[in-house]
Amino acid sequence: SLRQSTVTELPFFASKVRLGKNGVEEVLGLGQLTQFEKDGL
Repeated sequence: SLRQSTVTELPFFASKVRLGKNGVEEVLGLGQLTQFEKDGL
């Protein structure tokens, strides 16, 4: 899901989410990142 985020300095960031009947129920976070991915943040 692309949503407003405070995960990085970027105003919008794609994050995994759990959806329910009323929309987003939980933001699942980034999970395990490689060093390359960490460097990109």
